[in-house]
Formats: sequence, C-alpha cells, structure tokens
Amino acid sequence: MKNNDQYSSVNSGTVYFYIDYILVATSTPNYGTATAKYTFNNEGTYDYFAGYYNYGASYYSNDAKIRVEKTTPEIVKLDTPSKTTTDTTIKVVARITKDEKRVNGGKLKITANWKTIYENPNIQQGLGAVYYKTPSTPGTYTIVAQYLKNGKLITQDKKTITVNSKQLKTKITINNIATVNKGNTVTISGKFMDQNGKILKNTHLTLNINGKKYTTKTDYNGAYIYKYKTTTSGTNKVTVSYVGNKNYAKTSTQKTFKVNDIKVVTMYMKSPNSYWAVKYINGDPFTVHYSNVDGQYDRGAYAEIDERGLENPPVNKIVKTKFYFKNNKGKLVTRTGSQYYYQSVFRAPLVKGYTPYKVDIYYTKLTQQEREAYWY
Repeated sequence: MKNNDQYSSVNSGTVYFYIDYILVATSTPNYGTATAKYTFNNEGTYDYFAGYYNYGASYYSNDAKIRVEKTTPEIVKLDTPSKTTTDTTIKVVARITKDEKRVNGGKLKITANWKTIYENPNIQQGLGAVYYKTPSTPGTYTIVAQYLKNGKLITQDKKTITVNSKQLKTKITINNIATVNKGNTVTISGKFMDQNGKILKNTHLTLNINGKKYTTKTDYNGAYIYKYKTTTSGTNKVTVSYVGNKNYAKTSTQKTFKVNDIKVVTMYMKSPNSYWAVKYINGDPFTVHYSNVDGQYDRGAYAEIDERGLENPPVNKIVKTKFYFKNNKGKLVTRTGSQYYYQSVFRAPLVKGYTPYKVDIYYTKLTQQEREAYWY
C-alpha cells in the first residue's frame, strides 16, 4: 500500500477486511502492509476484499474469492485385546491418520499404566507397534497412545485391558464307590490333574458329603483317598472340589453311592434238632435253629432266610449276625456268625457248656439288580 502522491509506504490510516461483505477485522498498515487473521467455521466459497480509510479518503480492493474446504485433524487409534492373562505377551498397535491417509512425521508415544513401552520421534506410514508382556498381577491396566508435534499433544487414544490370572483348567476324578450297609466305611479316591494331564501333588481338596465338609490332600502321585463311615441310608452324594489359585482354575466333580438301610430283628431259639423259630419279614421266612448232632446241618447255631418254597428270590438279605449263648447259671456269651455255604445262611459254632439262646439278625433289602442275579 503506497501513497499515490509520494509513492512511499503508508503507515497510517485503517484497513478494513470484509468476508462476504461483512466486516471481520481491521488493521493499521505497517510499511504499507496490513494483516489480519480469520477462522472459517464452515466450508464453502467466500468473497473477500479490503478497504482503506485515511483522512476522509477511502480506497477499495478488487473482489476475490476463496475456497474453504473441510479438513480433519490427525486421528490415533489403538488396537489391543480387551482381555488377556498375566505374564502374556500381546501386540499393541497404534495407527495415525489424517483425512483417512497415513501420517508421516510427528512423535508417537505408547504407555501402559503411565509407563512408556514405545516411543518413536518420527513416525512413518502412520504406524507404531510394540510387543508388551502383561504384568504378573491380575488387574485393570490402561494403554494410551499419544501423537505429538513439536512437543504439543495433537491427539490420543486410550484402551483398558483386563488382565486375569493365567490359569490352567483342572480335573478331579472319583472312583466308583461301592454300595455298603449303613455304618460301614466307603473309600472315596481319585486323582487331581491339570488340563494337560500333569498330576498336581500336595494339594488340598474339599469333600462335601451330604452337605458336610471334609478335607484331604493329594500325594506325590496326585492321588487322594478318604475313608468315610456312612451314617445315612439311601442315595449319598459326594462332591470333591478344588478352590483354585492364580495358576490353576477351580473345579469340582461329584458322584452318588448307595447305602443300604440296616435293620435288626432278635429271634429266640427253640429246642435242638427239631423246631425252627420262624418270623416273616417282607414275605421272607427268617429262621433260627441249632443242631448238636451232625446231619443235614453241621453242628452249630444258625440264622437264615429259608429259601425253600419261595417262588421268587427273597426281598431281604442278611448282612451280619450276633449269636447269644447262655449257661445254666444264666451267663451269656456272644459269637459273631459267618456266612455258611449259601449267602442267606449264617452260622456260629457251639460253645461248650452253653446253649444257643437268641440271635440278632442284621438285614437290609436287596436291590433290584441283586434280586435279578440272586439265583444265577
């Protein structure tokens, strides 16, 4: 901008700037140059011109047009897994783009819980990647990627990673537990191993039997064994479980086993070698007798379910017997009977000086499977 009379640069007056005929800025010329800053908020084509006023004189520039196009800032995007496990190496990738094009130049910095794990002062092809080993402690960790220019933060992206314990799956086995009579002891045993079949020794396990808890421990072979005295007849349930730790996942397994209900009946002997005492239970003839001469039965005292005349297998079975012998002074002695020839016959040897007096017969019901196989 010059003075037409003197052809010298102008340092006075005011310059007015117009965008689409709207005054947007003013400036005082300095050595003939006036500048102003204006920020366009929308894209489009705009008319602009300038006017100069000084001591009542005014001058205007020619109209011009300017095209304003929309631009986007740089964008950084993190790519990480949302969940992982402890002491695991993961790949962390950051991509920087502008207008959907990869960015060259500028600094990329990646941190994990505010600790720098990657830094590149001159990023190329808009890409930065690093392999990161997760901590040994489970928890939530924050990964941040920052893009900077001339030390100024331009943009950033943040992701949260949940780090869980790195656990192997585990497995517990339980043996097939035999059916026993109430009051008898069952053996519960099995092995404890990981998903790869590796035995896990010296490990505490919990047994839950019918709602009550017991503990056991695996040996150097990963095996456990527990002896349990039954108290409940019918179906019993056992669950063996492991609570888990940072290396091995919790697990449990269960089985059921049957416990026969034991009942007892007391029967009194009659005279030897003649009459049998008989009592019917569930249709089965329970009998007691004794013989002091050799004959069909050896000498001894007997308790049995007399199968003769039964069209079907008996409903009950004798599980144990206790024989009482009395002398002429009324003194009692006892003997435990043993199974004699048939499964339904129990015998105790005679006691010198004593006469068989009575028998406690402990019995239970046969299972359907036992009845079907009874005479085969």
